[in-house]
Amino acid sequence: MKKMLGIAFLFLSSTPVFAGTYLGASVDYDNIFRYQSAYQGIGPKLSIGYSGVTNQMYYLAGEIFGSVRGWQNNNRVANGQSLKPIYSLGFSLIPGYFFDFQVMGYVRAGLIYTKFDQGNAFRNAYQFGVGLQYNLDLCWSLRGEFDYMQYNKIQGGGSPRQQEFSVGVVYRL
Repeated sequence: MKKMLGIAFLFLSSTPVFAGTYLGASVDYDNIFRYQSAYQGIGPKLSIGYSGVTNQMYYLAGEIFGSVRGWQNNNRVANGQSLKPIYSLGFSLIPGYFFDFQVMGYVRAGLIYTKFDQGNAFRNAYQFGVGLQYNLDLCWSLRGEFDYMQYNKIQGGGSPRQQEFSVGVVYRL
């Protein structure tokens, strides 16, 4: 009985359990478009979240994030309408599934608020995304993700849509 308990303890203590607070940093490529207006750019994003794992397979996190726009690749203005963002703030829920101890697939569902340069428009959107996370060890992970957002109407009519590709790191505290 003692040997079985010892083996069970070693097995459970060697199995990674990712729970607690984490910090994230990523680089995002954004494509925002509406009619003939479009913006493309690359910028940084910082996030803080709290995660938990159940049954060593299922993951759930809540995350708060913020980003500012950095390098602008393209800003096509049509009819005086620019979709250049100044900054974004948001909150997401991230359920996931561990394929093994290192690779996790996840989806993201949240709400994002973005301040656009055009007329100081401040709009919100629902955010949906999919991603993969590769755990390097118990503290560090790499993430790759695709997100889609559709904003409320802004001045001049129409709802801007955003596609975002991001690559980043996560550090669990």
